[in-house]
Amino acid sequence: MTKKFITGSLILMMCMGLLALVNAQEPSKPYVKASFSASKESEIDVLKALSVTNVIDKLKEITFIVEEDYLNKSIYVAFSNRSQEAIDAALDLLKLPREQIVENKKIDRTKELFVAKRILQVFPNESMARISAIYQEGSATMKSNLIEALGNMADLQARNMLISALDDKTFFEKADPENIGEPMRICDAAYNQLVLRYMMPDVLRTIGSVHPLEQRDYHISVLKQKI
Repeated sequence: MTKKFITGSLILMMCMGLLALVNAQEPSKPYVKASFSASKESEIDVLKALSVTNVIDKLKEITFIVEEDYLNKSIYVAFSNRSQEAIDAALDLLKLPREQIVENKKIDRTKELFVAKRILQVFPNESMARISAIYQEGSATMKSNLIEALGNMADLQARNMLISALDDKTFFEKADPENIGEPMRICDAAYNQLVLRYMMPDVLRTIGSVHPLEQRDYHISVLKQKI
């Protein structure tokens, strides 16, 4: 095998990799124009008269959570005339951990954090300016929550932030003797979101705490070469 052939093959492989990235489909904005039964449409309209906090509490209900288009339209209708207020409320929620012990009681915020992330995704253009302004100064918990929101954000700036986060080895989880392995890091969360965002082929699908740090770093380096 000649040196010229090897060089040509390497160039071809690089070009194919770049082409795959260019052709990778970026996420689209959540669909907010679906039609529903009269009773559901009426329930959506009611949201416009509620406070932002009360709307978010309402959207945590299972009837909204399990039906994507219904949740998307509800967020859009409820907040289209007050999107900045809704975004601020969502960002305040994303400062909080998913689970927390308060006064010996376990608080699980999975549903409200899910709604908060979807609010940012429904209004990506308005959200990105606020996210960019607060991300660097945010806690590790907030960064990890924002990364999950950015994973499906219809904005190229979201992609760039996720790629930059691949270099952040800050832990955002606390060590737990009940869990196997080291806690998750910002870079691990960014890896998972990028792989999911682009359905990247030939890479580990998900990084978890069960993977040793050295193994996680290896797979992150592989993804960096591909993206």
